[in-house]
Amino acid sequence: MAANGERESLRNRPIQIVHSFEGLANALDGIEVMPTFGRPRPFDTERFEERVRAELGRLAARGIGGIAVNVGYDRYLENEEGWRRFIRGVELAVELGFRIWIYDENGFPSGSAGGLSLRGHPELEALGIKRMRVGPVAGPCRLALPHPRACALAAYGQSSDGRRTRLDVEKDAAEICLDGGSFDAVDLYFIAPNFEGTHADYRDTSRKPFINPLDRRAVSRFLSVTHLEYFRRLPPHLWRRVQAVFTDEPSLMAHVLRPDPAKRFYPCLPWSEELSARFCERHGYFIEEGVESLFGGDAPEDRKRRRDFWSVAAGLYEQALGGVSGEVCAAIRVGLSGHLLAEESLWQHAVMQGNALGVLQHFHIPGIDVLTCDPELVNRSYSFTIKTGLSAAVLGGKRGLMVEVSEYGEYWTPERRRRLQEVREYWAGPRNANPPEYLKYTLAYCFLAGVREFAFYFPWRAFSEAEYRELCDFVRRLNDLGRGAPYKPTCALYYPIETIWEEYVPSEKDIWTGALEGQSERCRTLNRVMSDTCENLLLSNIQFIFADRRSLPKLRELGIRTLLFPQGETPSPEAQSLCRRMGIEPIELFATDAGALTARQRADLSHPALEAGRNVIYHSYDGFIFILNTGKQASSFDAAGTFDAVFPQRSLARQKIRGNTSLGPLECAFVYATPAPSGT
Repeated sequence: MAANGERESLRNRPIQIVHSFEGLANALDGIEVMPTFGRPRPFDTERFEERVRAELGRLAARGIGGIAVNVGYDRYLENEEGWRRFIRGVELAVELGFRIWIYDENGFPSGSAGGLSLRGHPELEALGIKRMRVGPVAGPCRLALPHPRACALAAYGQSSDGRRTRLDVEKDAAEICLDGGSFDAVDLYFIAPNFEGTHADYRDTSRKPFINPLDRRAVSRFLSVTHLEYFRRLPPHLWRRVQAVFTDEPSLMAHVLRPDPAKRFYPCLPWSEELSARFCERHGYFIEEGVESLFGGDAPEDRKRRRDFWSVAAGLYEQALGGVSGEVCAAIRVGLSGHLLAEESLWQHAVMQGNALGVLQHFHIPGIDVLTCDPELVNRSYSFTIKTGLSAAVLGGKRGLMVEVSEYGEYWTPERRRRLQEVREYWAGPRNANPPEYLKYTLAYCFLAGVREFAFYFPWRAFSEAEYRELCDFVRRLNDLGRGAPYKPTCALYYPIETIWEEYVPSEKDIWTGALEGQSERCRTLNRVMSDTCENLLLSNIQFIFADRRSLPKLRELGIRTLLFPQGETPSPEAQSLCRRMGIEPIELFATDAGALTARQRADLSHPALEAGRNVIYHSYDGFIFILNTGKQASSFDAAGTFDAVFPQRSLARQKIRGNTSLGPLECAFVYATPAPSGT
């Protein structure tokens, strides 16, 4: 068993995502062992214990401090021999002092449990309100709905003069009957399962129908066959070593992802019976009465109805996915961690998560996904992502984030995406992506963002033992120096998710590449402005977190007295009134860069004892400032006073600094925030 000092060291080291012990025994890890990537099943399990022990030893020698693992994929969760192998594998890992994380799905996105969640419970499947346009139509006639389990909600006919008429519809019927009339087009609104064309149906996932994430019963069912089954199966002395459960890319599952041109997909929104009931209770009318507004329209009433809808849908999703999962994990004494789908932009936060900032606050260890280690891509693509995660951690009272970090972006370029042979080359062949200094930079960038739990999805066998050990040691050095210290923001940037709710209309286009183009100019502009403002404030070293309207009381607790509103987002009278009561100053930005602030405001919102040079960014934590040179050329920072500093890429030795201090390309530094006494 590891001694206490060794355990502390392992706590500060990264974990490796290996998935199954069967894969580990066969020298395969990560995506290589997932069922969707076509590896033959079952794996060879001869001399299982001996081979697993040897592979865990190789991981330990490389500096790994834990593993994220799940029961084997052969008859997932139902194979008694597989459970015995899993328990024995956990025992071997614990003997080496490893921390244990449990990966909760048979692939991704988390929710289906390889099909077990919905077995015998079809009523728990994800549902959506969908729209299909047909025409011209002349009654009397019967209009069939396009799914065997579809049921009618509403219908509207459009005449040649553009006039629209709400048609009588038998709710829950399998078809819509028109008694008469002639229309150029008829819009049919119906409820049907959300699977085909969604992330759950994407070829690189588990490809199983998904649970209804608005339904607490569905989320509870998933937890009962996964989290609670692990709790039941693992002996107490092993369960005590399970630190967290890793949930992977859940979403509302009401979108179209990489549509198949041979199939027809329909614009959709999430749906549940509870959503229908809650909506009527809160807003005083039925969803079907204003369903047209949910799919289009520029009038104020249209926007109000969309906001009404999302205010309920986002709340139900947050309560079910975040609330129920968090409560169950707390009850069995493990942390809820993992990351959400579509973290990179505000409008996708609405489409995929309702309110991602709210959902993540329910995670005990909120997480993000960083899919590249190219510094230029990291700098350009992840400022909004990291600030979302960090903000959720600060607002939720958590001390740090988790990151799943990999080099997928370097291998899954557009011209190579989904070519499985090349993915296998990445996992099994020689690495030729990023030099070590790029990998360290990415890890330091994540640390700057508040990450303290690092989940490696690198192909560790493709590194030499010394190379991988150095990466793991670097993570340990960062955590040894800074773990546990909370971020110290001086202001907040308003998170205008409700404006996106008002503007977003469902699309049959690809959520990644085409759906945004069809949104209103206001939606597109605000989405861009929010990302640009976030990046520019980060580069200007303004110490900020995101905050939505619900967060304002928390800002007061944190001592934040300034709330920035992104360009074009005018604070509502309600928000202004709440700011006044909280003693918070609202500032409307007229541009996306720091020039939108006065020199006095910039000075007040950055660190008074530090002036950053070109390409140098920092975050201020309780007790230290973490500084990072984002450029590939040397730079510097000025410290107004004498400070202690540590440069982790050089050593762990403290040294005195004063005035201008050099940073090498992509180098980081800890500067301890209290100046040394004069004369030292």
